[in-house]
Amino acid sequence: MTNSIFAQAQQDNTIGIKIISPIKGQQLPVGELTISGISTDNSTADCTVYADWNNLKPFQTAVATGPGGVNDYSTWNFTYTPQYHIITNGTNELTAKLSCISNPTNLTKWNSVNVTGGATTLIKPEADVKITSPLAGQEVPVGELTITGTSTDNSTADCQVYVDLNDQKPFQNAIATGPGGESDYSNWNYNYTRNYNLITEGTNELTAKLSCFDDSNSGTTNLTKWNSVNVTGGATTTTLTKPEDVVPPFIFSMPPVE
Repeated sequence: MTNSIFAQAQQDNTIGIKIISPIKGQQLPVGELTISGISTDNSTADCTVYADWNNLKPFQTAVATGPGGVNDYSTWNFTYTPQYHIITNGTNELTAKLSCISNPTNLTKWNSVNVTGGATTLIKPEADVKITSPLAGQEVPVGELTITGTSTDNSTADCQVYVDLNDQKPFQNAIATGPGGESDYSNWNYNYTRNYNLITEGTNELTAKLSCFDDSNSGTTNLTKWNSVNVTGGATTTTLTKPEDVVPPFIFSMPPVE
């Protein structure tokens, strides 16, 4: 659903932003907190994501974690620390703002979630995983492809993201790129290569699986969620040859016989 909303926003030349973690109504420990989210920004757009707490200004600049580098806020995060403000007892309103330079007027979108501070232990939200790039129905080149996504995992949860292509098993381990380090799959990516499988012509089903080990309640359970998108392989890049790059044939002439 999130992918379709953002695809529609891009088609309409509008912008959008969403806080993915924490979720609305979640109970959290008092103190520092890292939030993460997605937006319609990319490496070529001139956008920035900001965050605030209970409308306390000035807005704080989030960290871009998109595949396009330090200016790609398609995925992003921000950590509330004592330098700005921490989570307190009671209701905390967390707001993310996407601001894009555009002509004739700048574009701005907000997204807010209310969370409750004061829980002594983190109450885990329902497990979820999303492929954020590529989008469903997107045409992609045949060959290698890097996909990216988000999940409800964090550095303290015991979760891992796996991927497959067209149901080919075994599942492959994705790479955790979340702010909590190599075990934080709140952001993740995976590169399809010939070592596993490549994108082929026609329909390709890309699947991400989030698997979490949960022993916080009586007994032990594994929580699993999937998300799949279909993309079309076949887009090719045409290389044009410039006239000056064309090497004329070498013609060898024999001298006349006397």
